[in-house]
Amino acid sequence: MNKIGWRAVTPEFEQLQILLIALLREWGALLDFRLYREALTHLLGGADNVIKRIPVRSQGRVIGNQEVHMLTDDFAFAVSAIKTGRPGMLDHQRRFLNHTHLHGIAWINLKGHEIEFTTILSS
Repeated sequence: MNKIGWRAVTPEFEQLQILLIALLREWGALLDFRLYREALTHLLGGADNVIKRIPVRSQGRVIGNQEVHMLTDDFAFAVSAIKTGRPGMLDHQRRFLNHTHLHGIAWINLKGHEIEFTTILSS
């Protein structure tokens, strides 16, 4: 388990980490990442409470809405399974944050047996 810049900025970050570790102990680490995201969504209150459409802005105007998995009103979480291109994904997540009201993203990347936890904060 690798905590690359991981900071539990809210109690929900810690809860997310605890839940994922419990899932990994029960299921192992090699299932499709979407199953872990779906399980976390269920354990955090279900899709109706967790998945929200939030406005995406450019130059002060709403240009669309994006569905995100919310951890709190101000923080989202993302689960991925990228093997290469971590810097590009990190840059993408930061640019996305700059166009939303979100303060940050709790990013979990599942690379086989290597699990990465990263806190991405808006600038």
